[in-house]
Formats: sequence, structure tokens, C-alpha cells
Amino acid sequence: MVLGLAVALVLNSALPAKPLFRIIALLPWVVPDVVAGIIWKWMYDPIYGALNDVLLKIGLINAPIEWLSNPNLALFSVILVNLWRGFPFVMLILLAGLQSIPLQLYEAASIDGATRAQSFFHITIPGLKKMIVVALALDIVWEVRRFGLIQAMTRGGPGVLTEVLSTYTYKQYFQFFRFEYASAIAVVMTIVLLAVSLPYIWMISQEE
Repeated sequence: MVLGLAVALVLNSALPAKPLFRIIALLPWVVPDVVAGIIWKWMYDPIYGALNDVLLKIGLINAPIEWLSNPNLALFSVILVNLWRGFPFVMLILLAGLQSIPLQLYEAASIDGATRAQSFFHITIPGLKKMIVVALALDIVWEVRRFGLIQAMTRGGPGVLTEVLSTYTYKQYFQFFRFEYASAIAVVMTIVLLAVSLPYIWMISQEE
């Protein structure tokens, strides 16, 4: 949410070559989860990966790092990829909200002597209130159902350090054949996600 808002604010400003930067910012969202997971798994590879190669050449590390098999780095590495993969979705929603805020409000605030921070907290955030609710609800649903990225990168390993509910449910059903248990998890996930979506559903129904 924070990264998506920050990029949306930048893209909403008077930026040179704005369409090009918008396309670049949207590219991670266009890449399918499984493809993104495979690409980043290769980039994290300790021997052939591009990340270690770059870090070695610029002198930040002295030896290749086991990004996905090191218990202290695996979760952090997956979270970084998930941030890269997921922020454009939030950015797109919040950018639409920013463009709907009248510029006259900022001009009036500037004439009254408001600083950028004051304009942000008293105009931008209130103007984005509905979009933030939408982005938060949809992003939580999107993240809880995240499967392809984790499955392609670590399969929940090492051990269970990068396990998420979707990969855990998959293992229970297809590997351990605990059909009742996996089904129960899926039902609970559905109920929780429905509860998370209620503010969004209520807001849409009010507008209609």
C-alpha cells in the first residue's frame, strides 16, 4: 500500500515522459505469478543468478548468497519479490483516485499557505479514502490467494519458512491427501475474505 501510494503520487505529478514511466511501473503486474517466480528464482540463484553477480561486481558481497535456501533470508527475499509484483495493482487504483481530486483544492490550499504535507494529509488522503478501502480490501484478497509466486520460488521452503495459506492448503490436499482438512481451510479462508470484502461491497452498494 505504501509503495503503491508513493509511486502513484510520483506518476500523478508533472513527470517528463509520464506514459513511459507508467508502462514501466505496470510491467510487474502484467507478468503472471508463475513466470515472475521462475524469473526471480533464477535471479536469486547463488551460482548463475544475476543478483549475486551484480553484487559481487560492485563489491557489496564477497561470496555468493543463498537467498532462497538461507533460513534468515528466504522470507525476506520472497517478500521483496511480492512487493515488486504487487505494488502496481494498488498504484493503479490510487492513481485513478488521485486524478479524480480537483486541482482547485490544492490551489486554494496553496493560496492559504498550506504546506505540501498539510495538503497531503488534509486533501489527498481524505480524497483517496474510498480508493484506499477498495485497494486494501482487494489487495488483501489478492495476497491471501497468492500461490503461483511462492510455489515457483520456494514451494514454501526451506522447511515452512515461506509457507502461505494457499500453498499449505495445496500440500494438505494434493500431497498428504487430507481432503477434509484442506477443504475446511479453504472454507475458512473464504469466510475471512468475505468479511474483509464487506466494506468494499457495502461501499459499492451505497453508490448504486
